[in-house]
Amino acid sequence: MSRVLLVTQQPRGFGEFRKPLVRSIYRRYVQRYRRQVTKAAAALAADHDLTILAERGLLDSDRLPPHVTVRYYDEESLKVRAREFGRRNERLLKGLWPDPETSPELSCHGVWLPDLLRLVRGLVLSLEVSEPVAIAEQVMDETRPERVVLVSGASILERAARLIARARNVPVTVAAPWFLAARAYARFWRQLQIRDDKLRIRELVRFPRVAPARSGSPRIVFVTCRPRHHFVVAITLW
Repeated sequence: MSRVLLVTQQPRGFGEFRKPLVRSIYRRYVQRYRRQVTKAAAALAADHDLTILAERGLLDSDRLPPHVTVRYYDEESLKVRAREFGRRNERLLKGLWPDPETSPELSCHGVWLPDLLRLVRGLVLSLEVSEPVAIAEQVMDETRPERVVLVSGASILERAARLIARARNVPVTVAAPWFLAARAYARFWRQLQIRDDKLRIRELVRFPRVAPARSGSPRIVFVTCRPRHHFVVAITLW
């Protein structure tokens, strides 16, 4: 029996959708997604040694075929090699900004402003890009699949798994290429991220440049990032 790795999309919490209508639609989407995973697992487990990399909410474990191994996304995130993961994230962050010597306008009273942005954007980059890639690599290293199957192929984690598998010359297929709801959800999430980033930029640009302050009070530089499971504010006083 050949080894197969089935990859679902990464987790998204109900709490990230504030509008009741959107939350209701997402719940129905989760039910459809679970049925697709169950169907794909039943077909693959019949002839293969199947491992599933999945988010708990998108998997109906009671309906899985016997002898299927499940690797949960939240558990795998705790196993990521911290030092290697940190070095990779730092390399990505350094590539986002110019050198201080070439852009002196980004310095303010001795504070290199990109350093503030790296504090908060680094956390977002870690959660949404670096961590999914590290998890996909880690699971493939340990399971050594002979084929990788993606549920829809549309999510960030599935795309990362596709690229890693291709780099290792491992065949990749999609279990439900016609699953339009998953593709629509992935597109919706990307548009939501773009919208949130635009709102944050607009708020920052429209923030009053001159604010009344008492004599001798400290000046404050602050940066906020788009909230997800976290909200970060970096503050520097001088």
